[in-house]
Amino acid sequence: MTIQAGIDLELRKLGRLAPQGFYIGLHIRFTSPLMSYQTYDPAWVNYYTENGYVLRDPMTAWGFSTTGHIRWSDDRLRDPFGLFKEAATYGLKYGMTVACGPIRSRTVCSFARDDREFTDQEIAVIEAIVLRLHDMTEPPDELTRAQVEA
Repeated sequence: MTIQAGIDLELRKLGRLAPQGFYIGLHIRFTSPLMSYQTYDPAWVNYYTENGYVLRDPMTAWGFSTTGHIRWSDDRLRDPFGLFKEAATYGLKYGMTVACGPIRSRTVCSFARDDREFTDQEIAVIEAIVLRLHDMTEPPDELTRAQVEA
């Protein structure tokens, strides 16, 4: 199986677990992911982007301050700009985020549902998939000659 086929298989699994969509940012370096995938409603993505929510998103801050997983409803999260309330109006009523990897190559991924909280078992499965995606997309430590020239 090719790496891309493996990624596609894992993304399909995540799609079934997160019926309202997801955002996956793999190996974020210098504020940009090397690879990203998102399946949220385009109306939400446009609203989020137009309002610059990435700079105010509690999950962005959480994802760069720790690793592991967290539900969006966790009392430890602060949402002073009401982003979660806005997201709920677009169907993202329940969510969770996974962060892994070193800070120099962090992966941050969020997943949403509209019907109920994610179960502990679902969270464990999602986190395992995210870790596999992070590992299978690990860029090489050294660049090839062609990469250096590019």
